[in-house]
Amino acid sequence: MTPELIASRTEIFFRLNTRTAVDCASFAYAFEHPLNEIMDYLRESRLCFNRLLDFGTPIPLNEYSAQQSVALILNDKNYSERLGSLPRERYTHPDVGFDEIFFVLAEFVSLLSRGDVQAVEKRRPYAQDCVAKTSRSIRDGMNGFLNLQLAVATRNQSALDAGLRARQTPFAKAFRNLTIRNFPTGLLDLWGLGLARLALNSGLEVRERSVYLPLELL
Repeated sequence: MTPELIASRTEIFFRLNTRTAVDCASFAYAFEHPLNEIMDYLRESRLCFNRLLDFGTPIPLNEYSAQQSVALILNDKNYSERLGSLPRERYTHPDVGFDEIFFVLAEFVSLLSRGDVQAVEKRRPYAQDCVAKTSRSIRDGMNGFLNLQLAVATRNQSALDAGLRARQTPFAKAFRNLTIRNFPTGLLDLWGLGLARLALNSGLEVRERSVYLPLELL
């Protein structure tokens, strides 16, 4: 994308292209395209979201969280820092609501990205309380996400292994639902890949292998 094209496009273009590029990366992976093509789509998504941030409008939390993972997969520390520096109101959209635990998990990604494990530990009781207050349908999944982040924060290899192993079955099962089975988000575990990068950066090993978690992207 040339500088001239970037300068001429509107906010909605960058918002839509951010999502589309991530979807294309997932489809490219599913159809066994070359790894560099998958990474190029993720770089395109990063470029568009970076430009989208310049408009200053609120962004839905799910899109923000996806870009946290993109930054980690690309191992782009500057991008991670920019995302981590955003105040919460920038990824709180008035028309898209989320339980508090989703915001806390996003906060923990930012803290772990900059190695602030003490802040994660300090916020642990609050995070666990947020999990307890979620609906039963998502509680186990949220608890699994949180425990994986805590495993990285405490550099607990066995907890990381167990958490990643336990994640694979429900991840696959969730996207067998007829209403969402064709969504590209079910083809590639972006959140899991982002967490795997955090684990590797903290000195842990990522021993679990899954078709949804292609570590060769890291």
